[in-house]
Amino acid sequence: TTKSRLTAGDRRESTGASTSTGAGLSSRYVGSPSGSNVGALSPGGTSRTPKGVLASRRPMVALNPSRSRNTSPQVLERRPPDNPAPSGDSLSRMASLLQTQDNGLAQQLRDNQTLAAALQNAVLELQGLRSQMQEIPPPPLKHRPGLPPFYWVPSQDYIKEFDVQGGYGEFVTKKGDFEDEGWVIPVSSSMKMVLGGIYRYSIKIVRKSMNRPQLQFGIHGPAHQKPWRLITTSRCSTSRDDEPWHDRPQGDRSVDAGSIIHVQIDCTCRRIPFATLEYAL
Repeated sequence: TTKSRLTAGDRRESTGASTSTGAGLSSRYVGSPSGSNVGALSPGGTSRTPKGVLASRRPMVALNPSRSRNTSPQVLERRPPDNPAPSGDSLSRMASLLQTQDNGLAQQLRDNQTLAAALQNAVLELQGLRSQMQEIPPPPLKHRPGLPPFYWVPSQDYIKEFDVQGGYGEFVTKKGDFEDEGWVIPVSSSMKMVLGGIYRYSIKIVRKSMNRPQLQFGIHGPAHQKPWRLITTSRCSTSRDDEPWHDRPQGDRSVDAGSIIHVQIDCTCRRIPFATLEYAL
């Protein structure tokens, strides 16, 4: 093997070489006229010949990529495209899938429309049933001669305040004056009311107290809990739960001794919210 150095005289004989030693030289192999690579130019300007290869006597040419238009040919590698064009079978499968999805959405839309129509029909039927129930007259009152509708039951807290008499416990008397003058203590009956029924009864005021004539009637929940619907006998004003008293629309009216109060509680759900209380003197 032989070694060669590119001198100043060699640079003059080379065509297209750089004007300064080692400046702008590429470290790539340069093709020889015979078509084989015989050497490489380093940035320092030294050319080495691979072992087993004879150097050509002809001067080597250093190509400056920035100034020479004729570059060595590059071998391009063939690579398959990243996104190949879909074939006919793929297009057919995609079209079938889209058609299946469209059919499913259309079926779901039809089901929703059917459900909405059924719901609307159910609402109309319910409104018709409500109107029919309001037109149905209440059932006639069934009397049991000789038997009162209920008997009086004082609570445990006020059992000493009341005196229950009569063969069926139908008479109740308030004994004495309660310790708190501003309170009206309750006494309940044995009547239990549930939804769907109509309850009617009458109360007669036999006599009133001269000192404390305040008396109220109405309905309470179990154990005297809410709901409360009360009417006072001093003015016939009404109250519900903890709300203030409301005056009688036709004016005040007193319920005196000897008066009979007829009461009706309608729990048939024909009226809003679920029951009504009506009375007459």
